[in-house]
Amino acid sequence: MEIVNSYLAHSIREQDMIKPPNSYGYILLAAEVELPRFFLSNSASKIALLSELKVLSSQLKSSSPSIQRADVFDAMI
Repeated sequence: MEIVNSYLAHSIREQDMIKPPNSYGYILLAAEVELPRFFLSNSASKIALLSELKVLSSQLKSSSPSIQRADVFDAMI
């Protein structure tokens, strides 16, 4: 795994990215897939990836009654 903004710290622990668990018990996975395209829509490969991830998240949610949500979203900050 490549650490985003690795120039700020050399590990996720140094970046204070490891947080104690909360009572909700959620896991967040985030990935940078391509550079932001401010005035263009997502590339075809990113659209395909998001579609595949949505199918997989739906399968994950239906795999266990203890899983309440499995969300996939596209964000740009």
